[in-house]
Amino acid sequence: MPPKPKFTREQLVDAAFELVREQGVDALVARELAKRLNTTTTPIFTFFTEFVGGFLFSAKKFWL
Repeated sequence: MPPKPKFTREQLVDAAFELVREQGVDALVARELAKRLNTTTTPIFTFFTEFVGGFLFSAKKFWL
């Protein structure tokens, strides 16, 4: 199991929003988010993998 991220979901979303507001949607990349949150890219990818996986599982269960 990966280590627990040192930031909250809300902090990640806020950082992403600020980045897009300041530099545009093309600047929204894991490396830039990691810099803003003072972490590596691994927790960023872990968060999105868990989020997308959970969403797909829920959607599959809903439609089947």
